[in-house]
Amino acid sequence: MDGFQQIRTDAEDETDPQVVRARRTLQRATRAAWAHSDHATTLELLRQAGLTDDDLAAAGYHQLLLDALERS
Repeated sequence: MDGFQQIRTDAEDETDPQVVRARRTLQRATRAAWAHSDHATTLELLRQAGLTDDDLAAAGYHQLLLDALERS
């Protein structure tokens, strides 16, 4: 997960192909994790990996979804 943060830091902007590719990879990995665990646990693992709320939003997770996951 730290790799996503580093790629964003190194990129010139959020549309950089490496950022887009990393975002898609992170989303696919999270979807796969959700298929095998509960959503709150997956969100907690992402946070333990060092992703902040801003990082999660940058990765493509909408705030309404994140709020719902925290309530679950």
